[in-house]
Amino acid sequence: MICRLAVALAVTAAARPARADGPSDRTREVEAAVTTAMGAAYLVAEVGFSRQLSPTTCTWCDPDGFDAGARNLLRWRDTSLANTLSDATGYVSAPLAAAGLTILAGRGHDWRRHYDDVVPIVQAAIAASLVQHVTKVTVARQRPYAHYAAPGTLVPSEEDNVSFWSGHTSLTFALAVSAGTVTSSRGYALAPVVWATGLGLAAATGYLRIAADRHYATDALTGAVMGTLVGYAWPKLVHPWIGRDVDVVPTANGLAAVGRF
Repeated sequence: MICRLAVALAVTAAARPARADGPSDRTREVEAAVTTAMGAAYLVAEVGFSRQLSPTTCTWCDPDGFDAGARNLLRWRDTSLANTLSDATGYVSAPLAAAGLTILAGRGHDWRRHYDDVVPIVQAAIAASLVQHVTKVTVARQRPYAHYAAPGTLVPSEEDNVSFWSGHTSLTFALAVSAGTVTSSRGYALAPVVWATGLGLAAATGYLRIAADRHYATDALTGAVMGTLVGYAWPKLVHPWIGRDVDVVPTANGLAAVGRF
């Protein structure tokens, strides 16, 4: 009798067992420790030593014609409102959408699957923020509100010379792309919704940072590119076990690959 390998693609309604090449519970504990350490490093740099690390003078002070024109076109009259809205989309709506929709997309699975799906998103967001923090204090680009302030009206702060690149924008794009990459790699039906929602919030955040006069257009565009790169690469390279569920099971004629696609 000749054994044949039959590949059958099936959609299952019940939760499937974990992939054989997926992480162990010990690996999940390590991931939790790594995530905590990354978050602590960011908080120490951003909050604990913000005043000490932020440049007091700009080395990149003058905008080019593109940035000056984009500022005149996109800046809101009420920059405080735009700034508040960008905080809401960047620090509240985008993280909740990325994590919440990813968990919803993987409904039917146990907590381990949800954990494995969300951890790469959280780590990608922190990684993008760490890279952005190092860059902004190194480049020392003056923010538009500081550059265009009327003489004698600006109260100096540690935020005046850290414009490049936009942290809000890189964060939200990292969240959007990492969540989209995870859900697409898993083959979840809601992956298009995750992509559309995340990228919509990220684009809105980048626009609002310009409208708030906190960043130039090139700050936001560079943040979008960097967040996208980190958001895509992190799940793919650091968490390579993320993928579609495939189980090899015996059949009357040989073997069948059965999975959730």
